[in-house]
Amino acid sequence: MHKSRLTLLVKNHKKKGIHYYGLYQCSCGTIKAIRHDHIKRGKIFSCGCLKREISKKYNTKHGLAGHIIYNTFYCMLSRCYNKKTKHYKNYGGRGIIICDEWRNDKELFFKWALDNGWSKELEIDRIDNDGNYEPSNCRFVAHNINAQNTRTTKLNVNLVSEIINLLKQSIPQRTIAKKYGVAQKTIFDIKRNKIWQNVPRKEGV
Repeated sequence: MHKSRLTLLVKNHKKKGIHYYGLYQCSCGTIKAIRHDHIKRGKIFSCGCLKREISKKYNTKHGLAGHIIYNTFYCMLSRCYNKKTKHYKNYGGRGIIICDEWRNDKELFFKWALDNGWSKELEIDRIDNDGNYEPSNCRFVAHNINAQNTRTTKLNVNLVSEIINLLKQSIPQRTIAKKYGVAQKTIFDIKRNKIWQNVPRKEGV
């Protein structure tokens, strides 16, 4: 928790809607009107200088300016909030969001990622596939584990065994995908043993 840098100068400087704004002076010297409730709830600690300092600190320390971690962060944003992307229906379209902590301050996401095993070979994965992107529900895993946890892969060991048997019978992958309600790529990955490697297989599949 950061220590507030703000000192109240005028309690009810102005009112906007139902919210009251006080006139605050930051330790950096800036005077600014800020909503009282934002300060009481710990959402704001400075005029904005603290956030800039944190950003500079992590960009300098970890070389995050232009870092590949940006891709992970902005892909999350796209999946959850951009209705034009093909993945939106499986994320934002069914209520999956990014927690305020990360969405409002990407540097906090970068710090969490670096502290929790991020590497360019791994992908971010939600432990509970119906849960949000937040520290308690996210981890970094290999692609095959991430694919096995996606909503489109609504499978278990028994169903995967059935799929393997259908593949042995030369049933088209498109037909199998439609039958089990999964992506055709999932069937392809099962056939190539890229996911669900632990399912017993007989020769030929």
